[in-house]
Amino acid sequence: MKRKIIFISFIILFSILCIFIINMKYKYSEPQIKVYNSVKKITAYTGSFCDRTKCVDKLSIFEINYEDYLSVIPGEKIYIEDLDDDISEVKFFEKTKEAEEFANINEEIEVNNEEKYIIAPNLNGTYIVLITSKYRNSNISYSFKVEIPLKDQNA
Repeated sequence: MKRKIIFISFIILFSILCIFIINMKYKYSEPQIKVYNSVKKITAYTGSFCDRTKCVDKLSIFEINYEDYLSVIPGEKIYIEDLDDDISEVKFFEKTKEAEEFANINEEIEVNNEEKYIIAPNLNGTYIVLITSKYRNSNISYSFKVEIPLKDQNA
């Protein structure tokens, strides 16, 4: 009788463990960050990355249809929320009128890893912003769209 109870207990515990493992596999969610200023908050697109169990290959940042965007003034802080590690690189890409391609504006972007923000460049235009960070044992990238209007000349 005692063996039967131990056996049934073992089967129940094993079943619970299997259900837990299966649920963890299906509850996998990729890392996401939000970017915001004093007016609006949006979710950035997650780029390609690897974690402990698999690698995820995503579209190029230039192939994404950015439906939502941040409108910021030149030099404004763009805050990053839910980033696991420090920002290792930031690039602003603008679509060139001549070739209809994207080019890095090659302007040094100020990064504050303590308070998790970047400073928008002083150039007006529409940009795709690429943020690279460490993620577990690899790198991960995030992208989002920013519009920087001309500074008000009357101010």
